[in-house]
Amino acid sequence: MRTALALLLGVALAACAPRAPEPGPLLPGLAGQLPGIESIELRGAGDGVVATLERGADGWRVRERGGWRADRKLVRALLADLAGARRTEPRTDRPDKYARIGVEPLDAAEPTSAVVEVRMRGNGWERSLLVGEVPRAGLGRFVRVTDEPQAWLVDRDFAFPRTPEGWLDTRLVQVPIAFVVGVDSRDDAGHAFALDHRDDRFRVAGLPSAAMGDSYRGDELAGVLEDLRLADVAADTGQAAERTVRFTLRDATALEFQAFRIDGRAWVRVRECRGEACAARAEHAGRRFLLPPHLAVRLLLTRDQVLAKTP
Repeated sequence: MRTALALLLGVALAACAPRAPEPGPLLPGLAGQLPGIESIELRGAGDGVVATLERGADGWRVRERGGWRADRKLVRALLADLAGARRTEPRTDRPDKYARIGVEPLDAAEPTSAVVEVRMRGNGWERSLLVGEVPRAGLGRFVRVTDEPQAWLVDRDFAFPRTPEGWLDTRLVQVPIAFVVGVDSRDDAGHAFALDHRDDRFRVAGLPSAAMGDSYRGDELAGVLEDLRLADVAADTGQAAERTVRFTLRDATALEFQAFRIDGRAWVRVRECRGEACAARAEHAGRRFLLPPHLAVRLLLTRDQVLAKTP
């Protein structure tokens, strides 16, 4: 009899005991809500905005960069992680331990530099989660749904950019070198030179082919349009051009860039852009584009540099 009572008491106590957190989807039902997401806001330590992605009729845009196009692959990867992430191991549910894994509230007295809150909004609903540290094993990520006390290790790494420029679609112009027939470059002091294609490469116009020696730097300049990408974008405040480079294409259309430096970094504005290569030319207006250093060096080659012998 005593054994039976003890067994019944054990069952009753077990039923009353709090259940251990169970693994499963991080955000159940989110997959069905993805088409209705209108914005994704990333906020960092101190509750400052890191980046805001806004969905429009023509795709995602980065608010902090004047509405420039967002990289579709990065946005899709983030949405896939949010919808597909699964809770694999429960971690702390104690607020005083959150900072150890980077999932403390953004307004905490001493938030970690790693914490990022992802806020999704759409169709009258809002969901958010805190993305914290990577575990020492390097697999997954510590996260906590903002309105839940329990933190989790999930099976996704949430390796998304932590800066506005990191979300940009970096494509500016893409024109094969075979479509370029000539280049004209001039600086603000009036020094100018032109390139034309002859004897298997781009050479300085007005000089014999032999003047190029073994230099292929004319091709480096003429070919910069093959994958001209931006590192950042900002409103154009009208800085004077230090160099203007004009590309003439096979179909008699042209692309012209004005380059200038701000704090030692090379920016360009698209002064003229006609033809199929410039279907999005309306987006160039009123903007300046920061060039990655390796592309800036090529676009700003001088006549002497083009003629210089290859080391």
